Amino acid sequence: MTTTADAQTVAERNKAFVEAFQAQIMAENWEEAKKFLHPEVRVHFPIAGASLVPSDPDGVIRMFQDSAQWFAFLKAEPKIWLADENHLFEVVELYFEHTGEFFGVPPTGKRFSINGMAAWRFQDGLIHDHWGQYDMAAIPGKLGLDFPGSLPIPEA
Repeated sequence: MTTTADAQTVAERNKAFVEAFQAQIMAENWEEAKKFLHPEVRVHFPIAGASLVPSDPDGVIRMFQDSAQWFAFLKAEPKIWLADENHLFEVVELYFEHTGEFFGVPPTGKRFSINGMAAWRFQDGLIHDHWGQYDMAAIPGKLGLDFPGSLPIPEA
């Protein structure tokens, strides 16, 4: 029987695990970050061109490396989080700095944040699934850019 104390310990461990993974991403320690990912990891983002979303550790790391060409990931600040033995859900604010060319716009050095929600599922002590919904459409405005509509989605 799992006690409340045991469940809280596992929940805290899952939160610390995600925070440690994010710390490796922020530091661009790609090989270390990959160690947090299950060999069958899946990323679920509700975007057009979902076939672009990776489903293996190397692909997940490439996704973060691609983003690092535009933005330095500074901090992930959970506002609300809930966890059990195999899952973590968080409402989170992500902080970035515009450090690379973004859709033809040279780095501005501007710092900004976006809000989002993330869910993580663990298997064998590693991240097996990640669902994310982040306010990506707000990024151009936060950088003072005038993009009509929404961000362009690359073709598969």
